[in-house]
Amino acid sequence: MKKISNLPESSFLKLFYGLITLCFLAGAVCLPDRGNMFAGLWQIITQPCRIATNYFSIGGFSGTLLNMGLVGALSLALLCVTGAKANNTSTLAFLLAVGFSSWGIHILNMWFTVAGVVLYALVKKEPLRDHANAMLFSTGIAPLISELLLRYPNPETVGFHPAGWALALAVGLITGFCLPAGMTHSAKVHKGCDLYSAALPVGMSAFLLQAILYQTMGVKLPGVSGDAAVGNAVFFNVFYCSVFGLCIVLSLLLGGTPKKYWKLLKDPDQVTDFAQTYDNATFLMNAGVYG
Repeated sequence: MKKISNLPESSFLKLFYGLITLCFLAGAVCLPDRGNMFAGLWQIITQPCRIATNYFSIGGFSGTLLNMGLVGALSLALLCVTGAKANNTSTLAFLLAVGFSSWGIHILNMWFTVAGVVLYALVKKEPLRDHANAMLFSTGIAPLISELLLRYPNPETVGFHPAGWALALAVGLITGFCLPAGMTHSAKVHKGCDLYSAALPVGMSAFLLQAILYQTMGVKLPGVSGDAAVGNAVFFNVFYCSVFGLCIVLSLLLGGTPKKYWKLLKDPDQVTDFAQTYDNATFLMNAGVYG
């Protein structure tokens, strides 16, 4: 435990991302509908997923948790393959990607904008590791990618088709290519009143693309797929309490104490990087309590 507690910030955070990923994958195989896990994942991939879409009503519980776990694994792989140093921003990007993969992001539609960010790095001749966080943040436009892949400009789902692939790739590359520059200047606009600078360029891109692709072209915006009421409050309350409770237990085993955590709570500059400013155990305790 002492060795883990003394890991460099980046290594410890990647270990934390792996823990979260394993929890979702373990949850997927523990649910009663695990027999339809892969069929449910395929349903998620092959159905449009506007933001209000509930993946649990489309792919079932095991299929959705499998998607969340795989998105987590792929996000972690991006950070590792590019050699990026994980930090507080990476943690936000990772958790957002995993969280949104229950209602907007899946293992296919996340790659189109990631390719756009990669293209930006190649054109600018900058290391991919410097843009790994932007790759994860770019997945915020993933629901539109699925719309273009599967039904645009039709009101009903028509499935994968060459025109859809071409349009999704074009939109993904353009959006991803513009995002790093947008993130650089975003703080000048929101003046620190936004938790993360990627929200502004991603949101503005979504509004612009909706106006161009739907309003300007006269295409009717289709309804949301799936039943938003489908869920299991008991299971997910137990599941998330177990995941974040595990974080607190591990924090105590690593040497974290309520006294150190209280010091964090009294810090007037809590926007700092917890793992770097305090220690790994305190970061983990904060993650568990906040979760």
